[in-house]
Amino acid sequence: FLFLRAAVAADGVAARALVRSPRVGLTLKRASAGDARTRTIAALYRFLTCPAETQKKFYAVVGLHMTGQAPEAIAAETGVRAALVAKYVEAFERGRTHGDIARFVGEAQGTDALIEMLGAASRCAS
Repeated sequence: FLFLRAAVAADGVAARALVRSPRVGLTLKRASAGDARTRTIAALYRFLTCPAETQKKFYAVVGLHMTGQAPEAIAAETGVRAALVAKYVEAFERGRTHGDIARFVGEAQGTDALIEMLGAASRCAS
């Protein structure tokens, strides 16, 4: 028989919830128009237990936003300042609104443009 029970860490604290986010480091710099990557780049297939301890926290912010978390909860979970969370959410929603993923293909992206691209890609995937 197989029995499952809730995991408890060595310090007696209950296991942490998983936070889903897009995979770090993927861009469309080497993609072409119509590439399958434009539909999958924003997929939430990275799993974190301590998003406040990771690098590239904006991916965790985007993932939490995509799963419906409030900005205040995102700031608390990731350790990112509320003003920066608001900036990231705005960039993501800007991309989701226009949905023009083609403008990001073949271009290197800074953080704001990368988050906007994830927003546009999330629209393409749905």
